Amino acid sequence: MAFKGIKFLSILFTGIVIGWIAHDSQKNKTVHDISEYSELASFESSVENAASKVNIKIEEQSNELQHSEEVQLELIRSLLKEQKFEAVLALLESLQLDSNFTQPEKASEIIFLYARGLISRQQYESASSLINHYLRVFNRDVAARLLLVEVYNRLKAYPAAIDALYLAKGHAFQQDVLDDISDKLRSIVNKQANVFVENLQYNELLKLYEKLTQQEADYAPYFVGLAQAQVLSGDISGAKNSLQMIVGDINVGQKASEMLAQLQQKQAESVSADIQAEEEVEPVPGVALIKRGNHYLVDSFPNSDEGVRLLIDTGASLTVFTPDALIRHNVNYKDTGERRYFNTANGIVEAPIYQLDHLLIGEWKVENISIAILELQGNDSAEGLLGMNFLQHFQFFIDQQNALLRLSLRK
Repeated sequence: MAFKGIKFLSILFTGIVIGWIAHDSQKNKTVHDISEYSELASFESSVENAASKVNIKIEEQSNELQHSEEVQLELIRSLLKEQKFEAVLALLESLQLDSNFTQPEKASEIIFLYARGLISRQQYESASSLINHYLRVFNRDVAARLLLVEVYNRLKAYPAAIDALYLAKGHAFQQDVLDDISDKLRSIVNKQANVFVENLQYNELLKLYEKLTQQEADYAPYFVGLAQAQVLSGDISGAKNSLQMIVGDINVGQKASEMLAQLQQKQAESVSADIQAEEEVEPVPGVALIKRGNHYLVDSFPNSDEGVRLLIDTGASLTVFTPDALIRHNVNYKDTGERRYFNTANGIVEAPIYQLDHLLIGEWKVENISIAILELQGNDSAEGLLGMNFLQHFQFFIDQQNALLRLSLRK
């Protein structure tokens, strides 16, 4: 009986001890969990603080960069006021090459704004100097060239304005800009023509329209101007030839026909009435054109039986064949050993110069003509360019309405 009582007490004591140990273990675990939570909260707080510091650092760097750029822009303004234009463009060019500089357009805008201010204050020489410095670096900038046109126009330097407009036209591609350039050209050409007529400078008037009909061989009104200049210079035969180029034009063809009739009446004394009655006004014969967008192509025949399709380019001083065209059409040529540099859309490139025995378009032939060998970018249909070293031998008109290239021998 006594043994059973001792056994019971032993079991009870053991249970109490185990319970106490378990209770103490649970208490320690709770303390441990709280400690882990505290450490996690501390870590998250540290991360938040680090992120905040990074954001502050980025913001500080951004502010520093913005401040640095504002300093550079202010330096441009300061140099402009001192009219140190060469230094302005040297700085602008370096900023354009700096990948960290984010405001190149703002820098150019500051220069244009200053140039406009010079123009409005009639400081044309300074304005011209600034814009020309700018164009030496950014020669394809149409807006800058149009600013220069404004300077020349105000100075009544119309020939310079016309040249600047054609350069701008060569770099422009937006239709509204091209239309604006054309409108300016028509206006300034009329101003210059009136000056020549008022001063009886008929030879200068003739040179003006000869140049214009080459630069815009598809604009019929310039041929009317050329004919008028030829009449004033005493070249009646040349005037009749110019007018016959455009008698089929929908806009000025009627006027051309009337002018031709008047010229025939003036020649009545030297031509018998019978011959005069039989004389009919006919346009100059033409060669078929192929239109591609805003461009025209014509088939030319070098010293081979196969035609080479060339894009008419009055801005090209030299006729161009692609290397592939030479091979495909088995063109015979002489390598002159000469090489020249050409300014293309992809920059300045060097090309060999070859010579053909002749180049034939329609019934017209130019012998011993030089050609450059160049790849053409973006002209899948063209195998080359028909340049002025062929066209300069002729008076020519691009008759868009009838898709014909009208040629007559230049006298």
